[in-house]
Amino acid sequence: MKAIRNIATLLKKHEAQRFINYLYPQQKPDKTLELFRLLRAHKRKKISVQEMQEFGKKIYPIAGRDLKSRPTNRLDVLHHRLREDVLDFLTSNSFLKNHPVLEPLHAAQVEIKKKWAQQYILRFTGRTGEPADSLLDEAIALAKKYEYYNELIKLIQTRRLERAYRFGERELNKTTAEIKRYEKCERAVRRANEIYYRILIWQKFHANPDKKKLRAYEKKVIKELHRLHAQTKASEVLYFLRYIEIDFYQQRQQYDKAREACIQLLNIVYHYPAVQTRPRFDYVFGNLAQCHVYEGDYSKALDALSEIHYLTHQPLDWAESKEMETRILFYQRKYQEAMRLLNKIIKKLPEDAEPVRVSRLHFIRACILFAQENKEAAKKIMERKLYIRKDKTGWNIAVRMLELMLLTEEKSVRSFRMAKHLKKFLLTQEKKSTRDTMLAALFFQMSKNNFMFRNYKEQFRRTQKLFSMQKGKYAWNPLGHELIKYDAWLKKIYS
Repeated sequence: MKAIRNIATLLKKHEAQRFINYLYPQQKPDKTLELFRLLRAHKRKKISVQEMQEFGKKIYPIAGRDLKSRPTNRLDVLHHRLREDVLDFLTSNSFLKNHPVLEPLHAAQVEIKKKWAQQYILRFTGRTGEPADSLLDEAIALAKKYEYYNELIKLIQTRRLERAYRFGERELNKTTAEIKRYEKCERAVRRANEIYYRILIWQKFHANPDKKKLRAYEKKVIKELHRLHAQTKASEVLYFLRYIEIDFYQQRQQYDKAREACIQLLNIVYHYPAVQTRPRFDYVFGNLAQCHVYEGDYSKALDALSEIHYLTHQPLDWAESKEMETRILFYQRKYQEAMRLLNKIIKKLPEDAEPVRVSRLHFIRACILFAQENKEAAKKIMERKLYIRKDKTGWNIAVRMLELMLLTEEKSVRSFRMAKHLKKFLLTQEKKSTRDTMLAALFFQMSKNNFMFRNYKEQFRRTQKLFSMQKGKYAWNPLGHELIKYDAWLKKIYS
Protein backbone atom coordinates (compact mmCIF):
# COMPACT_ATOMS: atom_id res chain seq x y z
CA MET A 1 0.00 0.00 0.00
CA LYS A 2 1.39 3.40 -0.98
CA ALA A 3 2.51 5.83 1.69
CA ILE A 4 0.82 9.23 2.01
CA ARG A 5 2.75 12.50 1.52
CA ASN A 6 3.06 14.37 4.81
CA ILE A 7 1.79 17.78 3.72
CA ALA A 8 2.91 19.40 6.99
CA THR A 9 6.60 18.89 6.11
CA LEU A 10 6.25 21.40 3.25
CA LEU A 11 6.53 24.08 5.92
CA LYS A 12 9.66 24.85 7.89
CA LYS A 13 9.58 25.20 11.67
CA HIS A 14 9.17 29.00 11.73
CA GLU A 15 6.63 28.84 8.88
CA ALA A 16 4.45 26.28 10.71
CA GLN A 17 3.60 28.73 13.52
CA ARG A 18 2.88 31.49 11.00
CA PHE A 19 0.55 29.08 9.19
CA ILE A 20 -1.33 28.38 12.42
CA ASN A 21 -1.59 32.10 13.20
CA TYR A 22 -2.71 32.83 9.64
CA LEU A 23 -5.55 30.30 9.41
CA TYR A 24 -6.41 29.74 13.07
CA PRO A 25 -5.64 33.06 14.83
CA GLN A 26 -7.71 32.16 17.89
CA GLN A 27 -6.31 28.61 17.93
CA LYS A 28 -9.72 27.27 18.97
CA PRO A 29 -10.20 23.49 18.94
CA ASP A 30 -10.23 22.54 15.25
CA LYS A 31 -9.81 19.12 13.75
CA THR A 32 -7.77 20.44 10.78
CA LEU A 33 -5.38 22.16 13.17
CA GLU A 34 -5.20 18.97 15.27
CA LEU A 35 -4.27 16.92 12.18
CA PHE A 36 -1.62 19.48 11.22
CA ARG A 37 0.00 19.26 14.66
CA LEU A 38 0.00 15.45 14.56
CA LEU A 39 1.64 15.50 11.13
CA ARG A 40 4.24 18.09 12.23
CA ALA A 41 5.14 15.93 15.21
CA HIS A 42 5.56 12.92 12.89
CA LYS A 43 8.32 14.81 10.97
CA ARG A 44 8.87 12.20 8.24
CA LYS A 45 7.87 13.14 4.68
CA LYS A 46 5.98 9.89 4.09
CA ILE A 47 3.29 8.38 6.32
CA SER A 48 1.90 4.88 6.00
CA VAL A 49 -1.84 4.33 5.68
CA GLN A 50 -1.83 2.50 9.04
CA GLU A 51 -0.26 5.54 10.74
CA MET A 52 -2.87 7.81 9.16
CA GLN A 53 -5.58 5.52 10.53
CA GLU A 54 -4.06 5.90 14.00
CA PHE A 55 -4.24 9.69 13.60
CA GLY A 56 -7.88 9.26 12.56
CA LYS A 57 -8.67 7.40 15.77
CA LYS A 58 -7.18 10.25 17.80
CA ILE A 59 -9.14 12.91 15.93
CA TYR A 60 -12.39 10.92 15.62
CA PRO A 61 -12.30 8.57 18.62
CA ILE A 62 -15.94 7.47 18.34
CA ALA A 63 -15.87 6.70 14.63
CA GLY A 64 -12.32 5.35 14.79
CA ARG A 65 -13.46 1.72 14.45
CA ASP A 66 -15.18 2.45 11.13
CA LEU A 67 -12.32 4.36 9.52
CA LYS A 68 -10.65 1.26 8.11
CA SER A 69 -13.79 -0.11 6.47
CA ARG A 70 -14.90 3.11 4.74
CA PRO A 71 -13.04 3.86 1.44
CA THR A 72 -13.80 7.58 1.69
CA ASN A 73 -13.86 8.78 5.27
CA ARG A 74 -13.77 11.99 7.18
CA LEU A 75 -10.01 11.81 7.67
CA ASP A 76 -9.47 11.84 3.88
CA VAL A 77 -11.64 14.94 3.58
CA LEU A 78 -9.82 16.54 6.52
CA HIS A 79 -6.40 15.77 5.02
CA HIS A 80 -7.48 17.21 1.66
CA ARG A 81 -8.76 20.38 3.40
CA LEU A 82 -5.44 20.74 5.24
CA ARG A 83 -3.55 20.34 1.96
CA GLU A 84 -5.60 23.16 0.40
CA ASP A 85 -5.01 25.36 3.46
CA VAL A 86 -1.22 24.82 3.33
CA LEU A 87 -1.05 25.56 -0.40
CA ASP A 88 -3.23 28.66 0.05
CA PHE A 89 -0.87 29.85 2.77
CA LEU A 90 2.19 29.33 0.52
CA THR A 91 0.66 31.71 -2.05
CA SER A 92 -0.70 34.23 0.47
CA ASN A 93 0.64 37.81 0.63
CA SER A 94 1.66 37.13 4.22
CA PHE A 95 4.00 34.35 3.07
CA LEU A 96 5.27 35.97 -0.14
CA LYS A 97 6.12 39.40 1.29
CA ASN A 98 7.87 38.20 4.45
CA HIS A 99 9.88 35.32 3.05
CA PRO A 100 13.65 35.59 3.69
CA VAL A 101 14.64 33.84 0.43
CA LEU A 102 11.86 34.47 -2.09
CA GLU A 103 12.78 37.48 -4.24
CA PRO A 104 10.26 40.34 -4.81
CA LEU A 105 10.67 39.65 -8.54
CA HIS A 106 9.42 36.07 -8.12
CA ALA A 107 6.77 36.95 -5.53
CA ALA A 108 5.40 39.53 -8.00
CA GLN A 109 4.79 36.84 -10.61
CA VAL A 110 2.63 34.87 -8.16
CA GLU A 111 0.79 38.05 -7.15
CA ILE A 112 0.11 38.97 -10.80
CA LYS A 113 -1.44 35.56 -11.46
CA LYS A 114 -3.48 35.71 -8.24
CA LYS A 115 -4.94 39.12 -9.12
CA TRP A 116 -5.63 37.91 -12.65
CA ALA A 117 -7.47 34.83 -11.30
CA GLN A 118 -9.41 36.93 -8.77
CA GLN A 119 -10.64 39.42 -11.40
CA TYR A 120 -11.50 36.50 -13.68
CA ILE A 121 -13.74 34.94 -11.01
CA LEU A 122 -15.39 38.30 -10.22
CA ARG A 123 -16.02 39.05 -13.89
CA PHE A 124 -17.37 35.64 -14.90
CA THR A 125 -19.64 35.33 -11.87
CA GLY A 126 -21.33 38.62 -12.74
CA ARG A 127 -19.45 40.75 -10.18
CA THR A 128 -18.20 43.30 -12.70
CA GLY A 129 -17.30 46.90 -11.98
CA GLU A 130 -14.72 48.65 -9.83
CA PRO A 131 -13.31 45.65 -7.83
CA ALA A 132 -12.58 43.60 -10.98
CA ASP A 133 -11.18 46.62 -12.87
CA SER A 134 -9.01 47.54 -9.91
CA LEU A 135 -7.52 44.02 -9.68
CA LEU A 136 -6.77 44.03 -13.41
CA ASP A 137 -5.09 47.46 -13.20
CA GLU A 138 -3.00 46.33 -10.21
CA ALA A 139 -1.88 43.19 -12.07
CA ILE A 140 -0.93 45.27 -15.15
CA ALA A 141 1.03 47.75 -13.01
CA LEU A 142 2.97 44.90 -11.39
CA ALA A 143 3.65 43.24 -14.75
CA LYS A 144 4.99 46.54 -16.12
CA LYS A 145 7.18 47.17 -13.08
CA TYR A 146 8.79 43.72 -13.22
CA GLU A 147 8.64 43.47 -17.03
CA TYR A 148 6.70 40.21 -17.19
CA TYR A 149 5.84 40.84 -20.83
CA ASN A 150 4.09 37.53 -21.50
CA GLU A 151 1.65 38.07 -18.63
CA LEU A 152 1.38 41.78 -19.44
CA ILE A 153 0.28 41.09 -23.03
CA LYS A 154 -2.47 38.71 -21.85
CA LEU A 155 -3.66 41.17 -19.20
CA ILE A 156 -3.84 44.04 -21.68
CA GLN A 157 -5.73 41.76 -24.09
CA THR A 158 -8.29 41.15 -21.32
CA ARG A 159 -8.57 44.91 -20.71
CA ARG A 160 -8.77 45.62 -24.45
CA LEU A 161 -11.90 43.51 -24.77
CA GLU A 162 -13.52 45.25 -21.81
CA ARG A 163 -12.47 48.82 -22.72
CA ALA A 164 -13.28 48.49 -26.43
CA TYR A 165 -16.90 47.69 -25.58
CA ARG A 166 -17.04 50.71 -23.26
CA PHE A 167 -15.05 53.35 -25.16
CA GLY A 168 -15.05 52.23 -28.79
CA GLU A 169 -12.51 51.99 -31.62
CA ARG A 170 -10.08 54.60 -30.26
CA GLU A 171 -9.49 52.55 -27.12
CA LEU A 172 -9.16 49.40 -29.24
CA ASN A 173 -6.43 50.99 -31.39
CA LYS A 174 -4.62 52.32 -28.32
CA THR A 175 -4.47 48.94 -26.54
CA THR A 176 -3.57 47.12 -29.79
CA ALA A 177 -0.56 49.44 -30.28
CA GLU A 178 0.42 48.84 -26.64
CA ILE A 179 0.25 45.06 -27.13
CA LYS A 180 2.45 45.27 -30.25
CA ARG A 181 5.06 47.28 -28.32
CA TYR A 182 5.19 44.74 -25.50
CA GLU A 183 5.30 41.82 -27.96
CA LYS A 184 8.46 43.40 -29.39
CA CYS A 185 9.89 43.62 -25.87
CA GLU A 186 8.96 40.00 -25.17
CA ARG A 187 10.71 38.82 -28.37
CA ALA A 188 13.82 40.86 -27.48
CA VAL A 189 13.99 39.38 -23.96
CA ARG A 190 13.49 35.86 -25.35
CA ARG A 191 16.32 36.44 -27.82
CA ALA A 192 18.62 37.81 -25.09
CA ASN A 193 17.96 34.70 -22.97
CA GLU A 194 18.67 32.44 -25.96
CA ILE A 195 22.02 34.18 -26.57
CA TYR A 196 22.95 33.86 -22.89
CA TYR A 197 22.19 30.11 -22.80
CA ARG A 198 24.09 29.50 -26.06
CA ILE A 199 27.21 31.10 -24.58
CA LEU A 200 26.72 29.26 -21.27
CA ILE A 201 26.41 25.86 -22.99
CA TRP A 202 29.41 26.69 -25.18
CA GLN A 203 31.54 27.36 -22.10
CA LYS A 204 30.23 24.72 -19.69
CA PHE A 205 29.58 21.71 -21.92
CA HIS A 206 32.62 21.78 -24.20
CA ALA A 207 35.88 20.49 -22.75
CA ASN A 208 37.98 22.84 -24.90
CA PRO A 209 35.76 25.56 -26.40
CA ASP A 210 37.16 27.43 -29.38
CA LYS A 211 37.86 30.80 -27.76
CA LYS A 212 38.37 32.55 -31.08
CA LYS A 213 34.93 31.48 -32.29
CA LEU A 214 33.41 32.37 -28.93
CA ARG A 215 34.87 35.90 -29.02
CA ALA A 216 33.62 36.36 -32.61
CA TYR A 217 30.12 35.22 -31.59
CA GLU A 218 30.10 37.48 -28.52
CA LYS A 219 31.21 40.46 -30.61
CA LYS A 220 28.36 39.82 -33.05
CA VAL A 221 25.63 39.40 -30.41
CA ILE A 222 26.79 42.43 -28.39
CA LYS A 223 25.92 44.57 -31.43
CA GLU A 224 22.56 42.80 -31.72
CA LEU A 225 21.75 43.34 -28.03
CA HIS A 226 22.68 47.03 -28.28
CA ARG A 227 20.14 47.34 -31.11
CA LEU A 228 17.43 45.39 -29.25
CA HIS A 229 17.86 47.49 -26.12
CA ALA A 230 17.71 50.74 -28.13
CA GLN A 231 14.42 49.55 -29.65
CA THR A 232 12.73 48.20 -26.49
CA LYS A 233 14.49 49.65 -23.41
CA ALA A 234 13.94 46.23 -21.77
CA SER A 235 16.12 46.02 -18.67
CA GLU A 236 16.67 42.24 -19.04
CA VAL A 237 18.16 42.83 -22.50
CA LEU A 238 20.47 45.46 -20.98
CA TYR A 239 21.39 43.02 -18.18
CA PHE A 240 22.45 40.29 -20.62
CA LEU A 241 24.26 42.84 -22.79
CA ARG A 242 26.53 43.86 -19.89
CA TYR A 243 26.78 40.24 -18.75
CA ILE A 244 28.17 39.15 -22.12
CA GLU A 245 30.42 42.24 -22.34
CA ILE A 246 32.13 41.19 -19.10
CA ASP A 247 33.01 37.78 -20.53
CA PHE A 248 33.99 39.32 -23.88
CA TYR A 249 36.45 41.76 -22.29
CA GLN A 250 37.85 39.09 -19.96
CA GLN A 251 38.45 36.79 -22.95
CA ARG A 252 40.33 39.65 -24.65
CA GLN A 253 42.31 40.31 -21.42
CA GLN A 254 40.87 43.84 -21.23
CA TYR A 255 40.31 43.61 -17.50
CA ASP A 256 39.83 47.36 -16.94
CA LYS A 257 36.90 47.35 -19.41
CA ALA A 258 35.53 44.14 -17.86
CA ARG A 259 35.66 45.81 -14.43
CA GLU A 260 33.86 48.86 -15.79
CA ALA A 261 31.17 46.58 -17.29
CA CYS A 262 30.82 44.89 -13.85
CA ILE A 263 30.16 48.24 -12.17
CA GLN A 264 27.61 49.14 -14.88
CA LEU A 265 25.92 45.76 -14.39
CA LEU A 266 25.83 46.30 -10.61
CA ASN A 267 23.99 49.60 -11.17
CA ILE A 268 21.53 47.88 -13.54
CA VAL A 269 20.71 45.15 -11.00
CA TYR A 270 20.36 47.77 -8.25
CA HIS A 271 18.06 50.15 -10.16
CA TYR A 272 15.83 47.84 -12.27
CA PRO A 273 13.30 45.67 -10.34
CA ALA A 274 12.91 43.32 -13.35
CA VAL A 275 16.49 42.01 -12.92
CA GLN A 276 16.95 42.58 -9.20
CA THR A 277 17.74 39.28 -7.50
CA ARG A 278 20.33 38.35 -4.90
CA PRO A 279 22.01 35.69 -7.13
CA ARG A 280 22.53 38.37 -9.80
CA PHE A 281 24.18 40.66 -7.27
CA ASP A 282 26.36 37.69 -6.29
CA TYR A 283 27.26 37.05 -9.93
CA VAL A 284 28.39 40.67 -10.42
CA PHE A 285 30.53 40.64 -7.27
CA GLY A 286 32.01 37.28 -8.33
CA ASN A 287 33.01 38.69 -11.71
CA LEU A 288 34.31 41.90 -10.13
CA ALA A 289 36.51 39.71 -7.91
CA GLN A 290 37.78 37.91 -11.03
CA CYS A 291 38.74 41.23 -12.65
CA HIS A 292 40.66 42.27 -9.53
CA VAL A 293 42.44 38.88 -9.47
CA TYR A 294 43.52 39.28 -13.11
CA GLU A 295 44.77 42.79 -12.29
CA GLY A 296 46.70 41.44 -9.27
CA ASP A 297 44.68 43.41 -6.69
CA TYR A 298 43.93 40.55 -4.30
CA SER A 299 42.66 42.70 -1.41
CA LYS A 300 39.93 44.23 -3.58
CA ALA A 301 39.09 40.77 -4.91
CA LEU A 302 38.50 39.52 -1.35
CA ASP A 303 36.37 42.61 -0.60
CA ALA A 304 34.20 41.82 -3.65
CA LEU A 305 33.83 38.15 -2.62
CA SER A 306 32.77 39.23 0.89
CA GLU A 307 29.69 40.87 -0.70
CA ILE A 308 28.39 37.49 -1.87
CA HIS A 309 25.67 36.27 0.49
CA TYR A 310 24.34 33.05 -1.11
CA LEU A 311 20.68 33.62 -0.44
CA THR A 312 19.71 30.10 -1.49
CA HIS A 313 22.72 28.42 0.21
CA GLN A 314 23.52 26.16 -2.73
CA PRO A 315 26.69 24.26 -1.69
CA LEU A 316 28.16 24.23 -5.22
CA ASP A 317 27.63 27.98 -5.72
CA TRP A 318 29.21 28.62 -2.34
CA ALA A 319 32.11 26.29 -3.17
CA GLU A 320 32.81 28.08 -6.45
CA SER A 321 33.54 31.48 -4.91
CA LYS A 322 35.27 29.94 -1.89
CA GLU A 323 37.59 28.11 -4.30
CA MET A 324 38.51 31.49 -5.79
CA GLU A 325 39.07 32.84 -2.27
CA THR A 326 41.37 29.86 -1.56
CA ARG A 327 43.42 30.73 -4.65
CA ILE A 328 43.71 34.37 -3.56
CA LEU A 329 44.92 33.35 -0.09
CA PHE A 330 47.39 31.00 -1.77
CA TYR A 331 48.73 33.81 -4.00
CA GLN A 332 49.04 36.01 -0.90
CA ARG A 333 51.12 33.19 0.66
CA LYS A 334 48.59 32.78 3.48
CA TYR A 335 48.91 29.02 3.24
CA GLN A 336 47.37 28.06 6.59
CA GLU A 337 44.26 30.17 5.94
CA ALA A 338 44.00 28.73 2.44
CA MET A 339 44.24 25.17 3.78
CA ARG A 340 41.58 25.79 6.46
CA LEU A 341 39.18 27.21 3.89
CA LEU A 342 39.91 24.36 1.46
CA ASN A 343 39.12 21.75 4.13
CA LYS A 344 35.86 23.57 4.85
CA ILE A 345 34.88 23.50 1.15
CA ILE A 346 35.60 19.75 0.83
CA LYS A 347 33.64 19.03 4.01
CA LYS A 348 30.58 20.95 2.79
CA LEU A 349 30.45 19.47 -0.70
CA PRO A 350 27.43 17.21 -1.29
CA GLU A 351 27.97 13.51 -1.93
CA ASP A 352 27.02 13.89 -5.59
CA ALA A 353 29.46 16.77 -6.27
CA GLU A 354 31.11 16.64 -9.69
CA PRO A 355 34.26 14.44 -9.65
CA VAL A 356 36.21 17.12 -11.51
CA ARG A 357 35.51 19.68 -8.76
CA VAL A 358 36.47 17.27 -5.95
CA SER A 359 39.63 16.25 -7.82
CA ARG A 360 40.56 19.90 -8.49
CA LEU A 361 40.23 20.76 -4.79
CA HIS A 362 42.58 17.90 -3.86
CA PHE A 363 45.08 19.15 -6.43
CA ILE A 364 44.91 22.65 -4.89
CA ARG A 365 45.66 21.01 -1.53
CA ALA A 366 48.75 19.39 -3.08
CA CYS A 367 49.88 22.81 -4.35
CA ILE A 368 49.48 24.35 -0.87
CA LEU A 369 51.45 21.48 0.69
CA PHE A 370 54.18 21.91 -1.94
CA ALA A 371 54.39 25.63 -1.16
CA GLN A 372 54.63 24.77 2.56
CA GLU A 373 57.62 22.50 1.76
CA ASN A 374 55.57 19.43 2.78
CA LYS A 375 56.66 17.43 -0.25
CA GLU A 376 55.78 13.97 1.09
CA ALA A 377 52.15 14.90 1.75
CA ALA A 378 51.93 16.54 -1.69
CA LYS A 379 53.34 13.37 -3.33
CA LYS A 380 50.71 11.17 -1.66
CA ILE A 381 47.95 13.27 -3.23
CA MET A 382 49.65 13.16 -6.63
CA GLU A 383 49.83 9.38 -6.47
CA ARG A 384 46.02 9.20 -6.52
CA LYS A 385 44.07 8.78 -9.77
CA LEU A 386 42.95 12.38 -9.96
CA TYR A 387 39.92 12.85 -12.23
CA ILE A 388 41.28 16.16 -13.59
CA ARG A 389 43.93 14.21 -15.54
CA LYS A 390 41.19 13.71 -18.15
CA ASP A 391 41.40 17.43 -19.00
CA LYS A 392 44.26 16.84 -21.46
CA THR A 393 45.28 20.42 -22.25
CA GLY A 394 44.41 21.97 -18.91
CA TRP A 395 44.56 20.36 -15.47
CA ASN A 396 46.40 17.31 -16.82
CA ILE A 397 49.35 19.59 -17.63
CA ALA A 398 49.15 21.17 -14.18
CA VAL A 399 49.31 17.73 -12.54
CA ARG A 400 52.29 16.70 -14.71
CA MET A 401 54.11 19.96 -14.00
CA LEU A 402 53.68 19.58 -10.24
CA GLU A 403 54.95 15.98 -10.44
CA LEU A 404 57.95 17.23 -12.43
CA MET A 405 58.68 19.94 -9.84
CA LEU A 406 58.53 17.38 -7.03
CA LEU A 407 60.97 15.07 -8.88
CA THR A 408 63.28 17.99 -9.73
CA GLU A 409 63.53 19.14 -6.11
CA GLU A 410 64.30 15.54 -5.15
CA LYS A 411 66.99 15.54 -7.92
CA SER A 412 65.43 12.35 -9.24
CA VAL A 413 66.69 10.86 -12.54
CA ARG A 414 63.02 10.37 -13.49
CA SER A 415 62.63 14.14 -14.01
CA PHE A 416 64.28 13.99 -17.46
CA ARG A 417 62.00 11.19 -18.65
CA MET A 418 58.90 13.01 -17.37
CA ALA A 419 59.96 16.32 -18.98
CA LYS A 420 60.50 14.46 -22.28
CA HIS A 421 57.05 12.82 -22.11
CA LEU A 422 55.41 16.16 -21.31
CA LYS A 423 57.05 17.87 -24.29
CA LYS A 424 56.00 15.04 -26.64
CA PHE A 425 52.48 15.03 -25.23
CA LEU A 426 52.01 18.75 -25.89
CA LEU A 427 53.27 18.37 -29.46
CA THR A 428 50.43 15.89 -30.15
CA GLN A 429 47.71 18.22 -28.83
CA GLU A 430 45.89 20.59 -31.19
CA LYS A 431 44.56 22.97 -28.54
CA LYS A 432 47.30 23.94 -26.13
CA SER A 433 48.59 27.00 -24.32
CA THR A 434 51.65 28.71 -25.84
CA ARG A 435 52.87 29.39 -22.32
CA ASP A 436 52.58 25.69 -21.34
CA THR A 437 54.35 24.57 -24.52
CA MET A 438 57.25 26.99 -24.03
CA LEU A 439 57.64 26.10 -20.34
CA ALA A 440 57.59 22.36 -21.14
CA ALA A 441 60.33 22.90 -23.75
CA LEU A 442 62.41 24.87 -21.22
CA PHE A 443 61.97 22.13 -18.59
CA PHE A 444 63.06 19.51 -21.10
CA GLN A 445 66.20 21.44 -22.17
CA MET A 446 67.23 22.00 -18.55
CA SER A 447 66.49 18.39 -17.52
CA LYS A 448 68.80 17.13 -20.30
CA ASN A 449 71.68 18.75 -18.47
CA ASN A 450 70.52 17.62 -15.03
CA PHE A 451 68.96 21.06 -14.40
CA MET A 452 72.30 22.86 -14.37
CA PHE A 453 70.80 26.32 -14.39
CA ARG A 454 74.01 28.20 -15.22
CA ASN A 455 73.97 26.69 -18.73
CA TYR A 456 70.54 28.22 -19.43
CA LYS A 457 70.78 31.65 -17.80
CA GLU A 458 70.52 33.56 -21.07
CA GLN A 459 67.68 31.42 -22.40
CA PHE A 460 65.83 31.71 -19.11
CA ARG A 461 66.33 35.51 -19.03
CA ARG A 462 64.72 35.81 -22.49
CA THR A 463 61.77 33.61 -21.59
CA GLN A 464 61.35 35.40 -18.25
CA LYS A 465 60.57 38.62 -20.12
CA LEU A 466 57.84 36.86 -22.07
CA PHE A 467 56.40 35.17 -18.99
CA SER A 468 56.27 38.45 -17.04
CA MET A 469 53.91 40.01 -19.61
CA GLN A 470 50.50 40.92 -18.17
CA LYS A 471 48.65 40.22 -21.42
CA GLY A 472 49.05 38.03 -24.45
CA LYS A 473 49.64 34.34 -25.09
CA TYR A 474 52.56 34.11 -22.63
CA ALA A 475 50.69 35.79 -19.74
CA TRP A 476 49.93 33.81 -16.59
CA ASN A 477 46.24 33.08 -15.96
CA PRO A 478 45.69 33.25 -12.16
CA LEU A 479 42.29 31.55 -12.48
CA GLY A 480 43.53 28.80 -14.81
CA HIS A 481 45.24 25.49 -14.06
CA GLU A 482 48.66 27.00 -13.23
CA LEU A 483 48.42 27.72 -9.50
CA ILE A 484 52.17 27.64 -8.94
CA LYS A 485 53.85 29.96 -11.44
CA TYR A 486 56.35 27.64 -13.07
CA ASP A 487 58.71 30.41 -14.19
CA ALA A 488 58.72 31.88 -10.66
CA TRP A 489 59.50 28.45 -9.22
CA LEU A 490 62.43 27.99 -11.64
CA LYS A 491 63.78 31.41 -10.76
CA LYS A 492 63.45 30.67 -7.06
CA ILE A 493 65.31 27.35 -7.02
CA TYR A 494 68.09 28.41 -9.39
CA SER A 495 68.69 31.99 -8.34
